[in-house]
Amino acid sequence: MYYRTLRGMGVIAAGLIVFLLTGCDSPVFELQVVNAGDYTLTSVRLVRYEEDPAAQAQAFEEAENLLPKDSTNTTIPLASGETVTAPHILRADSYFVALTFFVHGAYIEHIEEAPVDFTGLPDASLVVMTVKRQRPDAKSEPEVEISFVYY
Repeated sequence: MYYRTLRGMGVIAAGLIVFLLTGCDSPVFELQVVNAGDYTLTSVRLVRYEEDPAAQAQAFEEAENLLPKDSTNTTIPLASGETVTAPHILRADSYFVALTFFVHGAYIEHIEEAPVDFTGLPDASLVVMTVKRQRPDAKSEPEVEISFVYY
């Protein structure tokens, strides 16, 4: 029992040392998503910007959906007019925004062409991302608007 306790304390100490040595030198922020559009959001991903194309492709593959999940690990969609706070803390970095909407029985993905730069954010900021996908009129293609405000 004594050996297990010492071993456990050693593992915790080693983990703490690694964490402190690697540093958390970039600020972190919390993300709140507001769906101000007409369609349900099923996925919100912030994909870290990478200069290398292969690394960027890998980042898109590994990016996690930031919407909360229920007890069965199923993503809880964000209906029109709803707001949710992402259950993850994010590092202030540059990210591509990738969204998936549920539109008339189909999943439609939208990826912003340019990354959004969060590197200048104060530490522990709350970033509110407002997403709007709507059709201005019956003949037009739906438009996606994304805006960010931080507190």
